[in-house]
Amino acid sequence: MKTPRPCKNISQSRVLIFPPQKSWCEMKEYIQLIKQLDTTNKTNQKKKLIQDYLVRENGSQDAVWAVYFLLGEKLKGIPFRRKDLKDIFCKVHGLSDEFYTENRSFVGDSSETMALLAHKNTKLIRQSIPNFIKKRLLLLDKNNVEKSETILKELWESYDFYTLFVIHKMLSGGLRIGVSKNLVIKAMAELYEIDEDILQQRFIQAFDPWQTNFDELIAKASDTEKLSQPYPFYLASPLSSPEATLENLEDWRAEWKWDGIRVQLIKRENEIYLWSRGGEIINESFPDIIAAAETLEQSFVLDGELLIIKDHDIQDFNSLQKRLRRKTVSKKMLLDLPANILVYDLLEIEGKDLRSTPLKHRLDQLEKFSRHFSFQISKPLPFSNLHDLKHLREQAREFNTEGLMLKRLDSVYRSGRKTGDWWKWKADPFSLDLVLTYAQAGSGRRSGLHTDYTFAIWDKDKSQLITLTKAYSGLTDQELNKFDQWIKSNTLERFGPVRRVKPNHVFEIHFEGIAPSSRHNSGLALRFPRIHRYRDDKTIEEANTLDDAEKLLEL
Repeated sequence: MKTPRPCKNISQSRVLIFPPQKSWCEMKEYIQLIKQLDTTNKTNQKKKLIQDYLVRENGSQDAVWAVYFLLGEKLKGIPFRRKDLKDIFCKVHGLSDEFYTENRSFVGDSSETMALLAHKNTKLIRQSIPNFIKKRLLLLDKNNVEKSETILKELWESYDFYTLFVIHKMLSGGLRIGVSKNLVIKAMAELYEIDEDILQQRFIQAFDPWQTNFDELIAKASDTEKLSQPYPFYLASPLSSPEATLENLEDWRAEWKWDGIRVQLIKRENEIYLWSRGGEIINESFPDIIAAAETLEQSFVLDGELLIIKDHDIQDFNSLQKRLRRKTVSKKMLLDLPANILVYDLLEIEGKDLRSTPLKHRLDQLEKFSRHFSFQISKPLPFSNLHDLKHLREQAREFNTEGLMLKRLDSVYRSGRKTGDWWKWKADPFSLDLVLTYAQAGSGRRSGLHTDYTFAIWDKDKSQLITLTKAYSGLTDQELNKFDQWIKSNTLERFGPVRRVKPNHVFEIHFEGIAPSSRHNSGLALRFPRIHRYRDDKTIEEANTLDDAEKLLEL
């Protein structure tokens, strides 16, 4: 490949006048960017590549589309599922499902697999991104398979690997080339001198690249954006050594670590916004929270945990999930699953930012403010010494919590995960010994290795194994290689990329929670399961039973 010409560095771009806005664009420039991003693992280099591309494009519509796709968005308006694309690909190329699946398992990515199997030419796309989409991709029609086959066949026969890879990703979404949404935002914030928080908020929901010009993406914050903008969340760090970390215990505050969703509730100029830590406005799903905020006269920003609280009892996360991402919430659901916020902190009151004041001062202000609202405040837990804290942590499961939060009373409210002032001391995880029954090849770095495992538990009579959960993290590379060889030699049956294996091995599985589930054969669902260790000291007859698992529901 020819070495691309050097790009201006970003420090130069700030002192140089940007070139005139391009009147023409070529999609090949974007594809070259993707190729360069895919061939480096250095974060700063990726950031510079994005910035250099944006400088060259300088406000073109191709730059709008490039940002859209780099943020992980999928082309809309094409009723095509990934499976539809794969089915047409196999038909056009005369490939069996088994052959394609075997290659997909080895490569680890569908778009890459199809590009590797198809590319035959080195033709470049000299149209702009929106023109190419209009004249090619938007003509695809799920209900007219023959027409779609013709269009796709021509594409597959015309372009090189990276061009086809990009086309496939446009149709399926998610580039997966080591470029995160945060990295794109950092690159743009630095280049155009915009507050990162504004871009984070602006890109929380996908913009319409057909209706958006580049100036809108990099504009200064509008009044509406300023009103609705949350503060970056301050995140606690895991506590591993309490004896060494928690000196002068009188300087610390202990609270329960609740199992809900971290949120900020904002009211400014009578406009109300409920933000999740995941960066979503979730007003529609929680009208009861919005109604409670409407009764308050003051403006404020609260930080807390969104929970389902019924008859003064805090419900499990499974209950909260039933309310999430709902556009409308019925009266019955509001009665059966009433939401509330357990408030941790007061970040702003009447337009005054309190984050730089000590936690103790913010809590005093919160206590005064709380006389007017129906939300609950996270109460401090009494303790005199480290032994008391350890005992509280041991009791965490009895109170339906995940463990303890420990906060220094003089701490300011920082952003992100900064160590030193806020710690989370989680309760010991739940544990079950389960039997490996199925395995599937992983993706990305793990492609080609069988690393995604399915585990089973004995029924109550210990007469048969019943599938309970899947897990894929927790083993070392050496262990993964060892079990990959064993899986290939001990396969009983194959279902595409999935292998049913001899039930010979027991693994200790850790997880954070367990709940009844009508969707699972076992009647149970585990939360955040991961492999803790291989139990080579146990036979499969010694694995746990459904009775053992159901007893954990009572904890």
